[in-house]
Amino acid sequence: MDIKGRPAKGAEVVECRAWFETIISEGKRKLLVNLAGIETINSIGLGIIISGQGAMQRAGGHVALVGVSERIHRVLDVTKFGPMFLVFATEREALDNFKTVGDNSLGGVGD
Repeated sequence: MDIKGRPAKGAEVVECRAWFETIISEGKRKLLVNLAGIETINSIGLGIIISGQGAMQRAGGHVALVGVSERIHRVLDVTKFGPMFLVFATEREALDNFKTVGDNSLGGVGD
């Protein structure tokens, strides 16, 4: 899933959360979230990816973040949420890592 711009309250938040639920209900347990389209993240955006990560983790899955800017890295570090996520420099690195993690159900790439 490519995330661009700034999530706002309301419909966009509901849509993102529903998207995570759909991916999980389809049996996908590996999700690649590309943050290259945003430079920084606010509490709403952070809440969306944390909520999605929690849901995926409860389902036995993994969320990988790619394209994470230095600012977003700092936000993840300061808030202590960084260790919740697999973070990779490129989509290729994340996909290669996912190959070693179990089943091949992958969501997010090209969605």
